[in-house]
Amino acid sequence: MASSKIRQQHGFTLIEVLISIVILSIGLLGIAGMQATSMSNNHQAFIKTQAANMAADMADRIRANRDAAAAYANFSTAEAPADPGCINAGCPGAQLAQYDLFQWSQPFVRALQPALPGGRGFISWVDNGAGQEVITITIIWHEPNSDDFQNNQCLDANAPAINQTADEACYQLSFRI
Repeated sequence: MASSKIRQQHGFTLIEVLISIVILSIGLLGIAGMQATSMSNNHQAFIKTQAANMAADMADRIRANRDAAAAYANFSTAEAPADPGCINAGCPGAQLAQYDLFQWSQPFVRALQPALPGGRGFISWVDNGAGQEVITITIIWHEPNSDDFQNNQCLDANAPAINQTADEACYQLSFRI
């Protein structure tokens, strides 16, 4: 008779399952949020790598055409030159510089698929007075929530027409020739 006094509980496991599903759902939402953040950061890193590669490409072009380095000064991709048609080694230095600037401008001005979203490129040249010219290549692109603007990382008084806004990031490369 003692066994008839034991009461069995019903439905308690259903509440445990519902609580487990809620906790699992919250965890899965957290994982989805981390994945979205990871993809965004990966895209930003890709764009920054593109900018660094583009700046290094132009720096190499200037170093290769050192005798006509002045022809690269104060350039903006907003004023992309026409194709001078010079692609062989027999071109004069200034004409080769114009070809280099034309080639370097193309990823910025392509309407269908620019290399950088809202990208602009600038080349400035400063003679430091000691017989050395310092060339700064600045690349700016659209990147929401960038902190480069607040840190003034792209401000170059010698570069032509750099008007950076709060939604733009930048990359700068300076070197001496």
